[in-house]
Amino acid sequence: MIRHTGLRPIASAWRWQESAACHGADSALFYAPEGEYAFARLQREERARQLCAGCPVREECAEFAMAIGDRHGMWGGTTHRERVAVLRRSRNRASTADQSGTQRPEARR
Repeated sequence: MIRHTGLRPIASAWRWQESAACHGADSALFYAPEGEYAFARLQREERARQLCAGCPVREECAEFAMAIGDRHGMWGGTTHRERVAVLRRSRNRASTADQSGTQRPEARR
């Protein structure tokens, strides 16, 4: 099943990738091979983070992964779990802000 993300395949939407520190790098650095052991994963992820650390489009990269719901790989120096945690914190902050706002007139009765 194809999941539609609302993103249109236009060059300007992807242009940020041309400035990425990883542009042209081996994608194996960012995606776990099947059966990868935890220690090897941690080492690979650390190498990816080092490359991402100085990347001029690191934020755009991580935001892109969150926008499309990517569940695999390192994007902007973040893992899927880290991106999910960011989204949850963002939702929790928004929910807390909504709850601390003024009550609707019908709720005050």
